Amino acid sequence: IGEGKIVRRAQAGVNTTITWQGGVDFTLTPMSEDSDDSGGVLKRVVCKGNIEMKTDESSLTCDVLDIQFAPDTNGSSSPQLAIATGNVKATSDTQILWADIAQVTFLEDTTGANSSNEFGGNFQADKMTATGDVQVMLSDGGRAFCNTLRGDIQQSIAELEGNVLIAYKRMLMDRGDEALFKINRVIVRLRPGRW
Repeated sequence: IGEGKIVRRAQAGVNTTITWQGGVDFTLTPMSEDSDDSGGVLKRVVCKGNIEMKTDESSLTCDVLDIQFAPDTNGSSSPQLAIATGNVKATSDTQILWADIAQVTFLEDTTGANSSNEFGGNFQADKMTATGDVQVMLSDGGRAFCNTLRGDIQQSIAELEGNVLIAYKRMLMDRGDEALFKINRVIVRLRPGRW
């Protein structure tokens, strides 16, 4: 009940801090009778009220953050799905995204770069979907508006769908049903879809 904070300091990978003002719910799986553990495995964490999540690379604010976990190969909990709802704002070095709902799925890091025995140490963000009054502001000043954004985080590609509008300060690019963004850390390229 009330405000709180979770801090994950990674030996390898990304440091993460989550703060909230309105409470947090933890759900654990039931313990098996033949287990030596004193508790179950973490299944779900729901943070409520003025959420702020910060990593070394990005930040997220929202009203509710629901993180669902799955047992990994080491038997500990690793994130499987994160759902941010209400006044979602996600900021990185290349863009800012606003939406009503944003979902991120995670997959196991098979490169070994983040492999460790620590909490969530061998998983990385994979796909993202944002819905409801989605807006993206790019580092070069461009803005894109749409109803749904589907992103492939590993490939740095985002598909925009539904009432797509792309604009720059002195120029309206166009309006249409879909567009495809290709983002890298230096240059942002835009390839219009069906206009």
